[in-house]
Amino acid sequence: MKKNKILFMDNQSGAAKFLVPLLDEFNNEYETIFIHNDSRYLNQKNSYTKSFSKSIDIAMHSNSLHMLFNKIMPDLIVIVTIHGVFHRWVMYVADSMGIPVFFAPHGTKLKGTGASGEKKSLGHKASRALFYISDWIYIFKDSVRMNFKGFKDILRTFFEFYFNKSRFSDNPKTSWGFKLDTIFLNYKEEEEFFRGFMNLKNSNETQFIVSGNLLGDSEIVNSKNFDSSIDNSKVLYVSQPLVGSGFTNIDQQIDLFQKIYAVLKKNDKQLIFRPHPRDDKSFLKYAEDNSIPISQNLDFAEDLQKYNYFIGFFSAGLFSSSRSGKPTLSLQIEGIPKFPYISENKKLLQFAFEDIEMGVNALLNSNTDEKSVHDFKPASLIISETIKNAIK
Repeated sequence: MKKNKILFMDNQSGAAKFLVPLLDEFNNEYETIFIHNDSRYLNQKNSYTKSFSKSIDIAMHSNSLHMLFNKIMPDLIVIVTIHGVFHRWVMYVADSMGIPVFFAPHGTKLKGTGASGEKKSLGHKASRALFYISDWIYIFKDSVRMNFKGFKDILRTFFEFYFNKSRFSDNPKTSWGFKLDTIFLNYKEEEEFFRGFMNLKNSNETQFIVSGNLLGDSEIVNSKNFDSSIDNSKVLYVSQPLVGSGFTNIDQQIDLFQKIYAVLKKNDKQLIFRPHPRDDKSFLKYAEDNSIPISQNLDFAEDLQKYNYFIGFFSAGLFSSSRSGKPTLSLQIEGIPKFPYISENKKLLQFAFEDIEMGVNALLNSNTDEKSVHDFKPASLIISETIKNAIK
């Protein structure tokens, strides 16, 4: 019997990590294929792709998504981000060929203005510009293969990318490639971000479904498998790459961290640091040099079981800890996005950074909701059911 083919795509195979929770929901009737471009973007193997039926680098198909899709003939495509050139390219070719594309969240999305962050050198900018020119050449070639469909829109987006990169990344005026059949959301309030970013306005062509977070929900479910005693004298700091994301510089990030550490210590609580994979190296060195205790748990699920209190800035990690019923404090400073009011999420506390002492007091006086971990339908079930219904 012919199997339905689902493509999971990102320019780097590391994104497979966010999609693995979905795979258990598909039986042998489905062929799950991870498509990446590691030969250009990463140049190394990733163990997460082993969970898929197969993994393919688009370089094996002359760096042409049009040729690749014609060869595989997928029933549906799933992506986890929409910001990059690669992802716009995926949506463009898929739309031209009538292949539905679904978006599954790997992080949280809300519109926010970033601080200047660390300035990149002219040499770095030139290197990146030369790197991406290859992508654009492959995109133009695919347009030629499809009888120049959307060629003018590609040109406009090309110029926006090179001459107004910050706008391309944060508030694009060009909508080339933006075509998604279904967007899954962590929470309803994210819909406003996608409608604005993709210039969808009042369009009803895209379906929005609140699912929760794929990886976060799987960690909540898996946390029940860990048997560890909870130490209420400790608070887990869930880090975010504030420098790499352009929200602060390294000195500001360290200053914020020191204040959080001091307030927790004043309340007889020990801060445990959970680094983010994209944390600035100087920030990690600061933690190491100052003997800041670091979580040794590879899986966030184990931290969800081990700690009762969580603190940090706007992130999918904090959304997951609060969704699991654990008291969670998200601190707000100007320029960093903040969570909207989420009526069903009672454990997510938000305080301005200058009110950190009140915030910490509210955090430590909040109790864990033991029922939350059992009372929700994980994102993997919601997303997989929708995919199966779409390709019946």
